[in-house]
Amino acid sequence: MYIPIIVIFAALVIEKLKFNRYIVPGFNFIVVVRKSL
Repeated sequence: MYIPIIVIFAALVIEKLKFNRYIVPGFNFIVVVRKSL
């Protein structure tokens, strides 16, 4: 279960570097993932 979390975190970091405008939707996606788990 830790590996997918790391992958999602890495993807979020990439989103921050490439698309600063989409940081908020990225965090919303993380919240949804946490609720799913």
